[in-house]
Amino acid sequence: MTTLEEARILVADALERPVHEITPDVALGSAAGWDSLGHMRIVLSLESHLKRTLSADEIIQLKSVPDIAALLEKYSEPAS
Repeated sequence: MTTLEEARILVADALERPVHEITPDVALGSAAGWDSLGHMRIVLSLESHLKRTLSADEIIQLKSVPDIAALLEKYSEPAS
């Protein structure tokens, strides 16, 4: 599974939407339920998935599924 697919599934679960509605280019405000409350659900889901608290800057930068995929990829890289 790619990080983009993982991000789509995470967003769909957080927004309680079918995955097929969360396309790879979906962004804040363009998907049903991705409003300010939905955004907080996504953030909480991400924090639970990553087992870490996101910084305010990270939260602000989450505006689309690709942004979420990039964050997932960032924290899934092996520590060097």
